[in-house]
Amino acid sequence: MVKHDFLIIGAALVDLIATTTPMKRVVLPGKYVEHRIYLSLASKTSLKSVELSPGGSALNVAVTMDCMGSRNAFLTCIGKNVFGDFLLRKLKTTKINASYVKRVDTRTGIGINLISGGEKSCLVYHGAVDMLGPDDLSPAMVKNSRHILLTSITSRKNYALFLKILKLAKKYGVPVIFAPSITMLKAFKRDLQNLNYPFDAIILNYEEGSFLTHKKGVKQILKSLPARVAVVTKDREGAYAKEGSTFLSVNSLPVKIKNTTGAGDVFCGAFVNTYYKTGAIKEALKIATCVASMKLSKMEAEVQCFPPQVIKFLKVYEKKLRVRAI
Repeated sequence: MVKHDFLIIGAALVDLIATTTPMKRVVLPGKYVEHRIYLSLASKTSLKSVELSPGGSALNVAVTMDCMGSRNAFLTCIGKNVFGDFLLRKLKTTKINASYVKRVDTRTGIGINLISGGEKSCLVYHGAVDMLGPDDLSPAMVKNSRHILLTSITSRKNYALFLKILKLAKKYGVPVIFAPSITMLKAFKRDLQNLNYPFDAIILNYEEGSFLTHKKGVKQILKSLPARVAVVTKDREGAYAKEGSTFLSVNSLPVKIKNTTGAGDVFCGAFVNTYYKTGAIKEALKIATCVASMKLSKMEAEVQCFPPQVIKFLKVYEKKLRVRAI
């Protein structure tokens, strides 16, 4: 049996992308960094546009990696409703193995994304994906994968699946890449801090890394993450990475930010695809930055990131892209 390059596990949702006029942004100091926007109660906020799109962190990662040439399988749970049909139609346009996708008699998850000044705030109904549990994973699914990529999952049933994945991956020697969200980190903070699992890679943003490690300096966050390879993205500063004793940074590119929805997911997908194909962390940071920048500069929910488009974009910005030791 031909192995999958990656078994990708996590959420597939339908995204409602609503663009608003810029709203007030507030920085909250504390144990970790948090930014918030505010809507007044009993008020109406006008929208500039509304768009419906396939989404969810795992689906965004899977589609990105499929575009870039990885052979992937996808494990998620969607509802037996029109939104579930919508997501399956999207999967059928890709080469992703969707035979592991579960359908249940409940509503498919939905994310309501408010885009204000290019930045995103999201209201999420997890729906069917919360039903994904340990019974949905077989040992053969793990054995038939060269790598496992776990994105954010948030229910207790999901967490039981998460633990089963780690147990089987350790048993069969399958490397695990972990890309959690702040929602998952908050829901299972104590569990994750006591987990002590040797992830092959962890990829998250600065807010998530600060929350999980209780550190504020990027280098300290990278050192504290339990993985051979750790990556922290930090908005307009760019991204930072650790591989063994090597610490690197890559700058962001000067593109006009139109929509941040899914940018972290496509960065993750592009980094993982490139790093595990080439073993070159510098190249992975460059390609991931280019693909994320392509996403940020477009209002469209889905951005084509096939190799020819990525190479063309890289040629335009190559002189402005710098990977440095820190």
